[in-house]
Amino acid sequence: MIRRDMVAIFAAILATLAVIWLIYFFLSRYWAVWPPWVTVPLCIVGAVIAIGSPIHTLLRISDRKLGREAQRQASTALDRDPDD
Repeated sequence: MIRRDMVAIFAAILATLAVIWLIYFFLSRYWAVWPPWVTVPLCIVGAVIAIGSPIHTLLRISDRKLGREAQRQASTALDRDPDD
């Protein structure tokens, strides 16, 4: 695995842990104070962020990997003899 991929995976894990900690902090401090019409949309947004950020990061990793494979296939196709 390429170093950039490892950095991206580490960043995805770190972002997920940060979001989980922020959700815990928010729930323990402010959840009971606010009315339900505020807390329900915040819960939905928090769930989308917690689930979507690692998925988005892994999507970018796969796009980079597919790009590298396409470049490798293109370079091998150019290196081949057209008479084969």
